[in-house]
This record gives sequence, C-alpha cells and structure tokens, in this order.
Amino acid sequence: MHQSTLPFTARTTRSPAPRGPAWSYDQFSGSPLSSLPNMPERPNRPMHLRIWQQNLNKSLDAQLDLLHAANPDNYDLLLLQEPYLDHLNLTRANHHWTVVYPSRHHDDDTRSRSVILVSCKISTGAWVPISIPSPDLTAITILTNSDPVHIFNAYIEGDKDRALHALSRATQRLTPDVQEGRVIWAGDFNRTTPLWDAESNNHLFTSENLDRAQVLLNMVAEYGLEMVLPQGIPTLEAVRTKNLTRPDNVFCSDSITNAIISCSTAPELRPTKTDHMPIHTTIDLTIEAQQNSPNATSETWTGTNSKPLWQRTRGPPHSGDHHD
Repeated sequence: MHQSTLPFTARTTRSPAPRGPAWSYDQFSGSPLSSLPNMPERPNRPMHLRIWQQNLNKSLDAQLDLLHAANPDNYDLLLLQEPYLDHLNLTRANHHWTVVYPSRHHDDDTRSRSVILVSCKISTGAWVPISIPSPDLTAITILTNSDPVHIFNAYIEGDKDRALHALSRATQRLTPDVQEGRVIWAGDFNRTTPLWDAESNNHLFTSENLDRAQVLLNMVAEYGLEMVLPQGIPTLEAVRTKNLTRPDNVFCSDSITNAIISCSTAPELRPTKTDHMPIHTTIDLTIEAQQNSPNATSETWTGTNSKPLWQRTRGPPHSGDHHD
C-alpha cells in the first residue's frame, strides 16, 4: 500500500470561530431538528457568505427536511449533491430559493447529481450561473466586496474521474491565473486518503483508492487550493455499520482560505434519510447588493467594469424551473 502525496496544507479556521459540541469518531450523537433553538435572523445584505453543503441521497424527505431547517436568513447558498428529482426532472425548493441546475439538465435523460439553491435575499445582479457541460457539476460566480468568487458544487463518482476533469477545465477557463483565482470547490468527492480521513479507516486506503484520490490531490495542488474542512472530521455515517468516513470536502483558493471564519459539520442538523452530515462554511465576504432595473434580464446583469457578468465568466447564464 502506498500513501497519497501532495505538499498538502489543511488550513485551520480563524479564531474565535463558532463551533458545535466537541465529538470524535468514537462518539456520535445527534438531536432532532425540532429540538434546536431558533437562530437569529440575518440582515438582507449579509456581511458573511454562509453555505450549507449536503448530499441528500436522492430523497424527497431529506430535501424537504433540509428546506425546513435552512432558514434563508441564515444561509445564502445550499450546495446539494444527489438532490431529489421528480418525474419531470425537477427538484424541490420554495419561494425563498432560486434553483440552479447543471447547464444541460433538460437536454437529455441523464440524471443530474448537483444543484445549487441561491437565497432570494441575494440580488439577482450579484450572481450568475456558470455553464458546465456535466450533470454532476453546478457553479455560480458571485460578486463580493472585493473580486468575484467562483463556487463549484461537485458530485464525483467513486470509480470515475470524468466530473473531476470537467471541474478542472471549468476552473482553468475561469481562472487562467492561479495566483489571482478566487475559487471554492465543495461537494461529495468520493475519495479517501489519510490526508483527510481517520487512521481508523486504513482498510479503505487501498492502492486503487489512493490512486483515485491522487488525481484530485494533483488538481488541488495545480490550482493552489487548500482544504478548509479540518482533517479527521467525518462527513458520512454508514447506515448499516455506523462507520464514519470523509467523502465530502471543501477546498478554497488562498485568498478565500484567509477569509474563512468557520468550516465544520453539523451532525445535529442532518436531514432524515441521508447518511451525509451537513457541512457549514462561513466566509468573511460581503455580497454586493446591486439594484436591477425593472426590465433587467439575464443578459443585462452587470457588475463592476461595466461589462455583463456572464461575459466576464465566459458563458451565458443558465438556470431552470423547479417545483415549490
């Protein structure tokens, strides 16, 4: 057996940062959503970008549970992997969220495994979807108080690298200068390595699994990304064995990493009928609250530099319908 290699840095988050109760691989407990206290509402123009990342195992019950718990006053983005899709190929949302599907979601029968929900409290002039020809990737560019940030939501199959290569190509297209890139990769990567998984899972560190993880690690290094979810925090509890593993992750450019306030899991908020933990990431970024004209359309969304935002992201915006 060989080890995955990389000049790899798992950055710690800034202190002080809000944390949940301490827990370990040896102790796992949660509480029902109904027992949690109400969280304070946030202002319409958030000073922090707050992300809830979640694999839903294609379950309607899990998605409805998430929508009930994710107050749009407290979360700006929901990055969903394996979302529920109905017979019309539509997911579930409510009037608080705008749904972003993969760019070819309605073009064929391939099931999409990545969806982003954007809070309607964020001005439509402050973000735009990125077109990526993969059913397993969704992405948006969001305007902040400094430069645009490109946020990718990925579902990567355990035995295939196709979506990883699509993710790499899209990142290269948007950030040809790695040093100036402001990128977030989040999602279910289905890769295991001692660099983020627990030593107790050494039975998973086979040569084949480590070789697959190395493909991801090489890309992380190529784009100057750093892991911001601390090593050793599990993101999945196996239904049958209750074993805790780490298929989900969050990687950010250095400039974003330095703005991370917190990144951790919230086991007590895990929706029903999914084995994945929520991952909550809070970033010190102020979202631009731009005002659109009453007749504004996707082609007239503009940001700084007096250039349509979709032109600066090298592709027209794309989103889709959904059921409330």
